[in-house]
Amino acid sequence: MIDKPLKKMPANLRIALLAPVIVIVTIIVAQSCVFDSSDTVLCPDGELLCPAGWQCAAHQSVCIPGKCGDGDTDFVLAEQCDDGNVINGDGCSDICTFENCGDGTTQPGEVCDDGNEESGDGCSRDCLSNETCGNEYVDRAIGEQCDLGDRDSGDGCSAECLLEHCGNQIVDPGETCDKGGVDHLLCDGDCSVPECGDRYLNTLVGEQCDEGRDTPTCDSDCTEVECGDGHHNIKTESCDEGGDTRRCDADCTEVECGDQYHNAEAEFCDEGGVDTQRCDFDCTEVKCGDGHHNAVAEFCDEGGDTDTCDGDCTEVECGDGYRNRETESCDEGGDTLACDADCTEVECGDRYRNLEAESCDEGGVDTRTCDFDCTAVECGDEHHNAEAEFCDEGGIDTRRCDSDCTRVECGDSHRNEAADEECDDGNRNNNDNCLATCVPNTCGDGYVDLAAPRIEDCGEPGLPNCPAGQRCNSSCQCEGI
Repeated sequence: MIDKPLKKMPANLRIALLAPVIVIVTIIVAQSCVFDSSDTVLCPDGELLCPAGWQCAAHQSVCIPGKCGDGDTDFVLAEQCDDGNVINGDGCSDICTFENCGDGTTQPGEVCDDGNEESGDGCSRDCLSNETCGNEYVDRAIGEQCDLGDRDSGDGCSAECLLEHCGNQIVDPGETCDKGGVDHLLCDGDCSVPECGDRYLNTLVGEQCDEGRDTPTCDSDCTEVECGDGHHNIKTESCDEGGDTRRCDADCTEVECGDQYHNAEAEFCDEGGVDTQRCDFDCTEVKCGDGHHNAVAEFCDEGGDTDTCDGDCTEVECGDGYRNRETESCDEGGDTLACDADCTEVECGDRYRNLEAESCDEGGVDTRTCDFDCTAVECGDEHHNAEAEFCDEGGIDTRRCDSDCTRVECGDSHRNEAADEECDDGNRNNNDNCLATCVPNTCGDGYVDLAAPRIEDCGEPGLPNCPAGQRCNSSCQCEGI
């Protein structure tokens, strides 16, 4: 018997179930209609004739043998219902009993009927499910969460009829892990393997943030933005190499001379792009000779000696002790043995007297005060300065030169033995101790020596140069005859 109301079933399924019953009943009636027409009953439709003892169903073109189907419920005959037809599956069976789930009979529209209205025993309480996954009926009594009518996973409902969602501790299709929907060292709370850049923040794996890329608050390596961490955050930093490098400042800006940040790897100094005592505007050390004129620290800088600038970056100035090779032969800060105070090399004859190297310098010629070799006029230096000396033979008497560099001349008070002078009393008088020929005045030489200590009375013995009555003896003294 079919004891499930047909109204619970789709219309196309009801028609499919009732069609065989109607055909069978029609055949039975048609065979029964071979009877005497005088005993027949014409049904209200004007077409069906029922034999004697039969009657027409109240709401079906069919002949019925008894009360069931006449549309009146006869409780005396134990009818539970009478819907005017003998069709099963419409809530009232063909024997006029209620069609109910749990009556032990699987009625049309029922999948099963195990005689009770309890689920979890292989037949659901509404008799619409045999409680198997894949029957398109969600049997919650046996733990089903879904049932799409198949045993395929990956469509939101697993092959076990459980909802496929993160947190069910089952690795469903599309998930790489599932630790109950909470963060885990091996699994994010969104059921994906922890990975920096997935935009899911899992602090258990050390992530400080995760925005999938560099942002003003988060580095793409999932750490908070911090200059000096070695990660270049393109949103907030020009660079980040963990400190000063040739291309990046420790404050995460590009190396730029003049920014007043001294990058020790790329710059000697940085004082804002201006010259100072210790720093050039181009962030290099103040260094004389680099060709940059630092007006604060240098008088000039032309990369070396020039006509206007010394190589030590000072003004060209003779006497500063720096030799400018373009303008000076030397510069020793004054006269030295090698350099004149006018920064020319020591050169006798240049008319500059170098007090350290020359006694005089009158142009390289002999003068009354200076020899041509820039030495003072000095008798005995073997240089005959014709302007100041008659001769100079090394400060000794020679036949032509006195040791005092004068001409050999009797009567000059200089006795030159080399010139055969035996005496020289500084005159040409023959009446003193030394004759004009620079020989001693002796008795008998014809000259009377009137000077002490050898005073003579007469010049030569035997000559009449004594007073009358006297004669000149051998001592050149006059004595009586």
